[in-house]
Amino acid sequence: MTRIRKSVSIGLLIGLLFLAAALAPLTPPVLAGQSDTKESFKKLGRKMKELGEKVGEAGKEAGEEIAEVAKKVFYKGKKVSEPLLKKTQKATRDFWDDVISGKNKAAEELQDENEKLKRELEEEE
Repeated sequence: MTRIRKSVSIGLLIGLLFLAAALAPLTPPVLAGQSDTKESFKKLGRKMKELGEKVGEAGKEAGEEIAEVAKKVFYKGKKVSEPLLKKTQKATRDFWDDVISGKNKAAEELQDENEKLKRELEEEE
């Protein structure tokens, strides 16, 4: 059974269970010819408990399927975005290398210009 069909069948089961739970209080207090109302409510309580357990199990299965799909989506996204991340990291490193080398060059040029101006001052004196 495919995941979609399984999910639809689980959804249908949950829907039917909720419908049964909604209609259960409308049933007469006397079930199958029993005259004792207390016993009827006990039976109804047991049936509701069974219904709750079935709904819980169906919900658990649906949750596990959703978690599996979410896990696949996460890892697919990670696989797609990893090359972009590496490209961005490389571009960032290259940018800062250029900035730093430019600053080093500027500092050297300023030192050279400062020495030149010092020599000119000394020659004028």
